[in-house]
Amino acid sequence: MRRQGWQQPELRDENGTIIQPGPFGSKTMFTTAQNDGAFDYVLNDLCVLKDQVDGRIITVANKAALPAKGESGKAYLASDTGKEYTWDGTSWQEITSSVESLSAYDAKKAAKDAASSAAASLSLASDAKAAQTAAAASATAAKSSQDAAKQSADNCAEYYAKAQTASGKPYFYLDKAGNICISYELDTEATEG
Repeated sequence: MRRQGWQQPELRDENGTIIQPGPFGSKTMFTTAQNDGAFDYVLNDLCVLKDQVDGRIITVANKAALPAKGESGKAYLASDTGKEYTWDGTSWQEITSSVESLSAYDAKKAAKDAASSAAASLSLASDAKAAQTAAAASATAAKSSQDAAKQSADNCAEYYAKAQTASGKPYFYLDKAGNICISYELDTEATEG
């Protein structure tokens, strides 16, 4: 048998009448090749009890008694059916006793979490690459601005040198297009003389 939730044992009274139905009891073979003997159910129930002691399984009366939200990594055992449920972060999922155990569910959840983590890492890597590209573009723009500033300084020095040799008083201004222009206030004494 695959791992199951708690299995209620069958109980009989002194006349052999079943007073509590269950999958195993005094008339069940001790062990079978199919693992559905009394001892197999006892071993299963011992594992369930161990999980409860360790806090991995929380017992509730029935499915309707499940809380609005469960604790991640824990199974909730419905006492009335022996079915186990787990909270996946948004809804309750039944752990089918014949298909998967809590450990298998934990492994599937871990794989799903790992895939989500990998997707998030990929997204971060993509964001980092975009930031790197933007930084390179900013560096290129900064270099262009630096080159333009140097050219403006060189032009200004050249114009100032020319102004030193001209007669009159030079002054600089920017035209509407942003070009540096020079003009001279003529020295009237020098021109009249």
